[in-house]
Amino acid sequence: MNASVIDIENTLQTIRQSLCPKIEIAALYARSHVAHKWKLTFRLISLREALSWRLIDILQQAYKTGRMGMIVGARILTRAALETVCLLIYMNMRMESVVQNKMSFNDFQDLTSILLLGAKNREEWPEPVNVQNLIRESDKKYHGVTGIYDDLCETAHPNYDGVCRGYISS
Repeated sequence: MNASVIDIENTLQTIRQSLCPKIEIAALYARSHVAHKWKLTFRLISLREALSWRLIDILQQAYKTGRMGMIVGARILTRAALETVCLLIYMNMRMESVVQNKMSFNDFQDLTSILLLGAKNREEWPEPVNVQNLIRESDKKYHGVTGIYDDLCETAHPNYDGVCRGYISS
């Protein structure tokens, strides 16, 4: 095994061990006694921590899948990881908008509900933020994200990259 492979595995494990296992509501309230604001803080921290756990989980699976030679599966998982990173980027960009008075506190609070609870398959739940919009917004700040995402999407679909490049050798 070469050093870079060991570094990836150890880095992912180190990050996993550093993740927050539990969020204490009382500790959040102690930061601010203004009830309507600590609810938003709780939502933001819950969302950030859940996305962090999701990201590390997906990256560890992608790494292990790739090591087993299942490249198509590894690339599909990597696409899911990129979508998760883009949601974190989007959330941070929206927080910056609130700080710069480009977005109202109430609109941001509503957005956090959508980010946390959005679902396409549940009629009574809020409509989620579209993944393509997350990718485009992230690309504005980190140029190249769209190209990487589009490339990973090609592998996920049953076309040339997802079939021929993944399973047919010449």
